[in-house]
Order: sequence, then C-alpha cells, then structure tokens
Amino acid sequence: MERIVIDNWGVLMSAPVAFIAALFLGAGAGWLVVGLIYNQRLTHYQELIANYRDVLDEKIPARALRPFPTKRSKQMSVGLVLIFAGIGAAFAGAIIVISDRSPPPANQPASAPVGHSPAQPPVDTPFKSVLLASRYYPAKNKEEVAAFLDKISDTINKPTEEMLLLARQALGTYLFNRPNEAQLYLQRMGEIKTAYAKIDATLYDDLLANEREFRQEMNAILFPKDPFIKFRVAADAYRNGLSVWIKMRNSDDDKVRELQQLVSASQQSFASARDEFLMWLSQRQEIIGQTRRALRS
Repeated sequence: MERIVIDNWGVLMSAPVAFIAALFLGAGAGWLVVGLIYNQRLTHYQELIANYRDVLDEKIPARALRPFPTKRSKQMSVGLVLIFAGIGAAFAGAIIVISDRSPPPANQPASAPVGHSPAQPPVDTPFKSVLLASRYYPAKNKEEVAAFLDKISDTINKPTEEMLLLARQALGTYLFNRPNEAQLYLQRMGEIKTAYAKIDATLYDDLLANEREFRQEMNAILFPKDPFIKFRVAADAYRNGLSVWIKMRNSDDDKVRELQQLVSASQQSFASARDEFLMWLSQRQEIIGQTRRALRS
C-alpha cells in the first residue's frame, strides 16, 4: 500500500481535499473513542486515589480496595482497534482517490470532465478577415480599408499573372533540345526579374511603407512573404544557370553535361518555388475576400 501511494503521489496531491478529509475522518473517529476511554480510565484512577486516601485516614479497611487492573481492559482494546481502523480508512480513501484520478490506459482515451465535451482534433480553418476585433471601424475607416484592399488586389492580379505566364514559358521541357531558343528563356527570366521588382516595390516600398493607420491590417495580408522571396531567389538561380550554359554550351561534352545538370536542378527548384508562390497568392486573395465580406457586414 505504501508503494502504491508513493508511485501515485502526484495524482494524490492533485486531489488533496478528498485525501485530507478521509485522513481526518479516520483519525478523528479513533481519537474520539480513545478520548472517551481515557476519560473513563481517569475517573477510575481518581476513585482509586480517593479510596487510598480513605484507607490512609482509616475510614475504610484495605480489603475494600478494588484490585489494580493489570490487564488491558476490553474498552482499551476496542479503542486501539478503532484507531487502526481509522488509519486504514484514511489509506483506503487515498487509494480510492488514486484509482479515480489515475490516467486511463494508453489504449483508452481519457474521459472528459462532466459538463465538458471531449477535445476535438484541430481542423484547418480558412483564412479570416484582417479586421481587428478590438477596433471599431466607422464608415470612413471601412472606405479606407477597402481602398488599400483594392490596391493590393490590383497589384497581385494582372502583374503577377503576366509574371507567372513568363515563368511557365521559361519552364519548357525542350530547352536542351532547342539550344538556339535558349536566349528566349533568358529573356523571359530577365522580364520576370523586372516584374518581380515592380511588384515588390509597389506592395512593400509604396503601400506598406506609407501606411500608418492600418499598418497592422496590411501586415496581416502581406506577411509572411517567404514564398514571394523564395520565388525571386529561385528565379535568379535559374537565370544565372541559363546565362552560364549559353556562354559555355560549345565547350567539351563533359562540361556541357555538367552544366546541363545544374541548369536542370535550378529549373526544378524554380518550378517548385513557382508553385509555392501561386499558393501564397491564392491565400492573399482569400484574405482580401474575407476582409471585404467583413466590411460589408
């Protein structure tokens, strides 16, 4: 029993009220009985002392004294039994608390507390409006928010659509089969670089940098921008690989083969970054749409 209590002491301490109540109930019952027994014994000894005084004063003969008890009385035995019974009840209460509060086996889910529904697994929620719940937006503020939403949407619609069209053209699979068209690939990647710089300047150097009142809302739309940056980095790597391959494609076969492998790897990285960038754009549009609906409500 002691080992059980030690192993589950943390669980026991999570419900100290029940344990203390059981402990005091058992101990209190035992001590109550002991107190009654000792009061009875005290009265008995007081009578003995009074009788000894009478004997000393020669009021009663010595044979009239009751013999001194040498054995434990039945009342004392009952009291001791009740004390140990109380202590046992306290430990029994502790074991009951442990069995009620101990965690369930690994193959069984923990039951939910009364009045609480069991926890549900996290569910992917759609992107929400960027309007702050702690802020009131009067009609004028709503118009201003709608205005910068239109600017962001216009920037990431047509310009990015044109840039992605160039990316699709630059990711053709016939690059090495038509080396004479390699310069067109390089040209498209240069146009992508120019379009990217224009979009980045419009969104972050113009709209965001000059925004003061609704900067927090705009940050929630434009950040995080990791996929946007990754698209630029991958495009630069692919463009640089193309440039080197075009200049050295007439070299010996081993070098050309090695360069082709590098260009193919950078092309695949650029394609992957393009897909992530498309997802990022779709998420921005979803946030803008949710915010517009919130403005109309």
